[in-house]
Amino acid sequence: MSLSPQVQEHLNDAVSSVRAALWHGSKNERPSTLSSLAKILNEIDLITKQDDALDKIDSLMEDLKSGKFEEDD
Repeated sequence: MSLSPQVQEHLNDAVSSVRAALWHGSKNERPSTLSSLAKILNEIDLITKQDDALDKIDSLMEDLKSGKFEEDD
């Protein structure tokens, strides 16, 4: 089950907002603030990548259950 379109849309909006904050913050904010914002971007990216990986694992499990990977003897 992949991320719903609504969740994906909100994650994309969040990425856009955090990137804007990084861009504006790069002029005035402390490095620790920028580092925290970059970590948030990384975490959002990981959510999407982990969900994709779990979808692939689910697909492989379904293929195994259905016998698609049976070896010929």
